[in-house]
Amino acid sequence: MPKAAIYQEYGDSSVLQIAEIPTPAPEPGTVRVRVAYSSVNPVDSKMRSGLLSDGTPRPHRS
Repeated sequence: MPKAAIYQEYGDSSVLQIAEIPTPAPEPGTVRVRVAYSSVNPVDSKMRSGLLSDGTPRPHRS
């Protein structure tokens, strides 16, 4: 199963959790690719910390 870094509340890097997620099935006209490396942009940490929120809580996603 693929893994993803998720967060369910705003905060510093301690709110991040590693979770296993279902393997997405490609739909017609799409492909699935294997990712060997990824990175985080500065805006990602600002979103996680809540600096770019409008004050409303993040919706919970399972």
